[in-house]
Amino acid sequence: MNLYNCKLLLVDDNRELLEMTAGILRKSGYESIVSAESCKEGMELFEREAPKLVILDIMLPDGD
Repeated sequence: MNLYNCKLLLVDDNRELLEMTAGILRKSGYESIVSAESCKEGMELFEREAPKLVILDIMLPDGD
């Protein structure tokens, strides 16, 4: 399995930080990145997309 082809999920309530992190990961070779701006949206994407790696902000406004 090539990690660069695996789906990654980013969860953070700061859109600017999400975009910056996704951009850095794409430049590093990661191809499949999905992102969420809330705990609820992150959980929905996690269940639907089944990512191999999650980068998660703690202390989101709607949960951890």
